[in-house]
Amino acid sequence: SHITRVTQLEHPCAPQYALGSPPAPPLGRRRELPVPPQPSQYAQSHCIVPANPYLTEEIPHWLYIYSKAPPELDHKLK
Repeated sequence: SHITRVTQLEHPCAPQYALGSPPAPPLGRRRELPVPPQPSQYAQSHCIVPANPYLTEEIPHWLYIYSKAPPELDHKLK
């Protein structure tokens, strides 16, 4: 921790750090999965994000050539 200047030597998922985790069910029994929420229950964002202006741009010729060149020639770039 940067605040307390103490090093954590145990893994964070070690059993002593598992707070309130239920015990695993026996192998013979299966736990039912919860029903997923209906689409109307999903949180919707009211933020409108503009389209990426680079989606319709033409790829520059130099970038196309660069993408086709083998990595062994990278040392020739200036």
